[in-house]
Amino acid sequence: MKKAKTAEKKKVLILLLAALILIPVSGCWNRRELNNIGILGAVGIDIQGEKIIVTTEIIRPKAYGGEARSNQESFVMDQTTGDSVLEALRNATEKFDRKIFLADCKVFILSEEAAKKGFMDYMDFWMRDHESRLYAYVFVVKGAKPSDVMGKSEGIEDIPSIYLQSLAKAQRANSKSVSIELLDFIKEYYSIGKQPVCGVLQLVEMKTEESQGQKKSTEKAGSDQANSSESRGEADMTIEESGKNGDLPQNDPDKEKEILDEGAAVFLKDRLVGFLGGEETKAVNFVNNKVSSGTIVAKKPDRVQTVEILESKCKREVLLQEDGSIIINLNLKISGSIGELTGQGKTMVEDSTEIDLQKIQDANSEVTKKQIEEVITKTQREFQSDVFGFGLEFHKKYPQEWERIKYDWNQKFSTAQVNVQVETTILETGLLRLPTHTLTGEEIMEYD
Repeated sequence: MKKAKTAEKKKVLILLLAALILIPVSGCWNRRELNNIGILGAVGIDIQGEKIIVTTEIIRPKAYGGEARSNQESFVMDQTTGDSVLEALRNATEKFDRKIFLADCKVFILSEEAAKKGFMDYMDFWMRDHESRLYAYVFVVKGAKPSDVMGKSEGIEDIPSIYLQSLAKAQRANSKSVSIELLDFIKEYYSIGKQPVCGVLQLVEMKTEESQGQKKSTEKAGSDQANSSESRGEADMTIEESGKNGDLPQNDPDKEKEILDEGAAVFLKDRLVGFLGGEETKAVNFVNNKVSSGTIVAKKPDRVQTVEILESKCKREVLLQEDGSIIINLNLKISGSIGELTGQGKTMVEDSTEIDLQKIQDANSEVTKKQIEEVITKTQREFQSDVFGFGLEFHKKYPQEWERIKYDWNQKFSTAQVNVQVETTILETGLLRLPTHTLTGEEIMEYD
């Protein structure tokens, strides 16, 4: 009995000692107090000569807890320069009272100039630093500077970086943009069979009655346009003359502008080679099987029809011919519903009270087929950039041939013959069985 009791006491003692040992190691060794850091919400990369300009949005810790009382109190904008990204970020501590915390960055924005020079010049730090997370959404700013779009929030969100992050996620509803995170963007660069593509941000004039009623004269508008490059150069000069730090350029208060997330930036390796519009981007997304929602509008002389996309699937086939040429076959199937049908055009089946679904389906397939053919031609002739990833499929099917042509694939792609077939199936017509202009009073009364 005594031996048994002694053994039990030893077990209890061991458990207590184990518990005591765990106490000093139970905390997080590298924890950082929220009030002692500056949380990076968004970062913008621009260049001026050999200098790198880094614009940062720092979120105040109180904003995360919902305690910020105004838009001005929820974040701070800062801009610094350096010979490297890391130096520019560290230079921020010369006037900002917190060390920047990188892990929560939501948006990564490149200027056109930086993107044209090659985005991999700015990736080493983000890929190397242990604190960095590569889950920020990537954009290129078209026709403006990163600092022009950062700090603006026209949506429900008060914090601009969260607004831009939400904007990227919301674009999946219309498929007219590209939502891609930094890690996937970098992977596309390292993939020989597919070229990188990312979203585009632009500043566009707000279409309001007030702004339309206060248009500037044609003469002043021409003068502003002529002096825009000069004023931009003065802003850049201010940054350079101030040494490492520079003041953020102020937006013209006379020009009401809002942010538009539409289109795609097309790269060849790591260099920007051009842009695609919203409908062109949707066509690319169709081919890449990244369309799960959105609309297709077919305009006819007698009607305008809008089909809401419910599902789409593109079957892709890459074939190598005996003469070395390449044929690409695309078979796209779209399932949708009639979202809207306007105009007095004939959309009824002969001697029937039903909508002519075949006519609507054919019109939808026709407009989609044309858009896909046009964007493929553009990427082949103008960009010579395979943003569709056909090279990856060629690699899978012809691995030996791929080793021979992989470094010349974009040239091969630019001369490939592409055949496109589109088939649309209308699954639903909504609450209306007929176009509104064919309904009678009695039929309207049936709806309650």
